[in-house]
Amino acid sequence: MSAAALQPEPHRSSLAARVLHTPLTELLCGHVAPAFDALQMVAAAGLPPTLTELTCGVIRRTRLWRREKLEVARELLAHFQDGLAAGATADDLAASFGDPAQAAKLIRRAKRRNRPVLWKALRLTRRTIGALVLFMLIVYAVQAIRIFTQRPNIARNFAAEWNAAPLAVPESQRAWPVYREAALALGKWPVSRANMTLRPGGADWPALVKFVDENARSVELFRQAAAMPKLAWVLNTQLQDEDARLINRGYTSPPASAPAQPAVQVPAFVMFLMPPLPVLRDGTRLLTIDAYRAAETNDPGRADADILAILQMADHARETRVLIGDLVAAALSSRTCDLLGTLLHDHPQLFSPEQLVAIAHRLAAVGNGSLRVRFDSERAMFEDILQRFYTDDGHGDGLPRPELLCIASVVDGQSRDNSPFGGAFAKLLFPAASTVMAGRRDLYAAFRDCIDRSEAVADLPLWECPPQDTGDETVIAMRASPLTRLHYWPLSILMPAFGNAGRIAEYATQTRDATLTALALELYHRQHGDYPSSLDALTPQWLPKVPPDRYDGRPIKYRLVDGQPLLYSVGVDRKDDGGRLPDVSSLGPDAPNRAAQANRLARDWQPPPDPSRPPAKPLPDGDWILWPPVE
Repeated sequence: MSAAALQPEPHRSSLAARVLHTPLTELLCGHVAPAFDALQMVAAAGLPPTLTELTCGVIRRTRLWRREKLEVARELLAHFQDGLAAGATADDLAASFGDPAQAAKLIRRAKRRNRPVLWKALRLTRRTIGALVLFMLIVYAVQAIRIFTQRPNIARNFAAEWNAAPLAVPESQRAWPVYREAALALGKWPVSRANMTLRPGGADWPALVKFVDENARSVELFRQAAAMPKLAWVLNTQLQDEDARLINRGYTSPPASAPAQPAVQVPAFVMFLMPPLPVLRDGTRLLTIDAYRAAETNDPGRADADILAILQMADHARETRVLIGDLVAAALSSRTCDLLGTLLHDHPQLFSPEQLVAIAHRLAAVGNGSLRVRFDSERAMFEDILQRFYTDDGHGDGLPRPELLCIASVVDGQSRDNSPFGGAFAKLLFPAASTVMAGRRDLYAAFRDCIDRSEAVADLPLWECPPQDTGDETVIAMRASPLTRLHYWPLSILMPAFGNAGRIAEYATQTRDATLTALALELYHRQHGDYPSSLDALTPQWLPKVPPDRYDGRPIKYRLVDGQPLLYSVGVDRKDDGGRLPDVSSLGPDAPNRAAQANRLARDWQPPPDPSRPPAKPLPDGDWILWPPVE
């Protein structure tokens, strides 16, 4: 008897129920469960109980799709029905059938071989994913054991090294306490520091003059502090009681909470408070206004004292050995040059020749003759992070520790504990993330490459600066994708772009050189009654040598205009335009400080033009005027 003749008429399910009970893999292969169940078919076939139980057991053990079980049911029913029709008993048929479990296994294997290719591909993918997950779990476990069982090795005490010099200065020779007293005695500025114009004639000038007169004690204290040999700022993680009062005056910020870290004698270098250099900036503003006031009242001694004090402040800023200290020193030097340039132009007879020579020597001596920025603090900070937050295998390599998350929160000002990936969850994920992160040796090599390139470029004059391939380009490449950012983390978040730092020092150097040249021109003029036709006439009596133009490496540009000297650089377009400012007519006739903006455009560095590709933005057509002052 055929299987078709034995097919029962069981209860049929709705399409929705059939779809609901169809395995996902079968749906993907285009199949839906049948309208009736294989066990229903067996129950309705009327076989003897022994064969019914045997058939249902085999069908259950196959663990096939419902459609496949229906096919198996038809085949088994046909087999047993044919046997019964031939005269065999149910017990004989059951005994001859063999082991039900083995039969189910063979049936399952045969049916699975006939399944669609898509199912086989999905099954292979599932097995591959399972193996990959198992492999990842093993790697995670091994990495977690390596990270949490190894410890960092604190080999250097950077804090002690950094503080050795300031702590060696006798307290009576330390300038910082006097600077602090001057800042605390200073009243509130009448105008915003950001919008302050430190030259006579501005709308705010009367208010600034009144402010300086009312704060004569602070002026004197700033002069006293500048006259002391050393700043002697001691790095610490907490402000002293006296220094803490500077927080309310806006000179410094409250210290960040210390991150969790391995048990060590001293905290990480990144946690140390940098010197509140805004105090020196405010002192410079105050003394600049006072110097202009002294010139207006024909008091050269007072103006001279103010100028020398500002230059000493620049050396105090460089004494801190932090990058921001060098940038502040460059800014203070440039401010002094602006002041000197204006006084030479507006009050040419204010200073005696002896005073001019002394001022020139002091200006040239700032930073021992160099305004180059240094990266000592960045090197110390990163090396200290490596030794504190990476394990040490004794051969210069190691793995990152989860405490790095806390260092990152200090750097970017975010709390990891309040984020979805903060606290314990972040530590749980850290071993997995660390498998992608660079090890200690590779990270330090990448850091050395970045910092060495940045330092080398910062030491170059503007005329030799490469248009590309700087340390900044390397850092930008590290941040180009999430994978590279994670691989070089924490370097990708700790390493700033240093290109502008070197250029700020170059601008300050050019301004200083031009001011020294202007001082030499004034001394020459006083002796000869007129100005030289060439700067070569100034050497070597008034100038050791003619300084270079920072944009082309040739001597600084000089010409006489209506009998008055004009000093200038070819500027960012690297073309001598005879001392003409760039055209800024696009700013509009009512734009404030149009000439100053034009001069700044001519000064601000851009890569030299490349004939092979169009420039990112057009170069300003004009020169950078260095002296006389551009109003």
